[in-house]
Amino acid sequence: MLELRHFRYFIAVAEELHFGRAAERLCMTQPPLSMQIRQLEEDVGVPLFVRGHRPIKLTAAGEVLLEHARTVLSQADSALQKARLTARGEAGHLTIAVTSASVLGLLPQLIAAFKRRYPAVELNVREMVSRDQLAALGQSDINIGLIRPPADHPAIDVQTIHVEPIVVAIPANHRLAERDSIPVSAMNQAPFISFDSRTATYFNRLAHDLLTTHGVRPDVVQSATQLHTVVALVSAGLGLALVPQAASRIQFEDVVLRPLDMDPPPLAELCVAWNTQDKNPAVGTFLELIREEWSPTGPSSSPAE
Repeated sequence: MLELRHFRYFIAVAEELHFGRAAERLCMTQPPLSMQIRQLEEDVGVPLFVRGHRPIKLTAAGEVLLEHARTVLSQADSALQKARLTARGEAGHLTIAVTSASVLGLLPQLIAAFKRRYPAVELNVREMVSRDQLAALGQSDINIGLIRPPADHPAIDVQTIHVEPIVVAIPANHRLAERDSIPVSAMNQAPFISFDSRTATYFNRLAHDLLTTHGVRPDVVQSATQLHTVVALVSAGLGLALVPQAASRIQFEDVVLRPLDMDPPPLAELCVAWNTQDKNPAVGTFLELIREEWSPTGPSSSPAE
């Protein structure tokens, strides 16, 4: 029965063109090597070497087999190495889901750091809101989620990896744009762009709780799911909005961002989430990188997006 070791023996003899030197190279004695080559020729059904003079020579069939044997061994070695790396979480596939705000903030640094350390892991990045991420994690459709807390699922764990202040997005020609900071009361009865209560629950609830606590009731004129859409509506002059600091990376000339006149300011959390039943080893290496580079900064206690 043909085995990979027969190809290793054959290649050594074919390259050395001498049974004695090939045996030394393989750390074995010559008689067993000669027997293995004879067995290989029987399996193939044709002579692979021209014997009877020194040095021995490859037959035409031997030359063809040498080319293919090298390819087979190279592929086998590559497969074994890939299997070992995959078992250690250093190769394979990893599907990561992200929110639109995380794309603007932490995600570029995180992906770049992971690819530098584990270039053999193929990443598939998908964009979806936190609610859909939790469902996908529960069904093992994705491996990692970058979500807004909490994660109300018994099999899903979360870790806070980033916090950022909530700021006010203001049309550039608005009177409030001239201020260095904005009191919450300034938004009372002002035209306001909110995050959608069904598809962007986290930011909707965060703004609602902040405004309600201060007795402020803005005039909600429009709602949207994605951060860039909210900022675009502010740029169009439709109203104010409460957005995470990551909005500063969205290039709209007619929008200014101002901090709230609060100390401390309200904060938005971003968490990494994973299914504890996920058997993909790359999940572990991703979480290891997270824990080394981005330590938890606070409790995951805010409502989910």
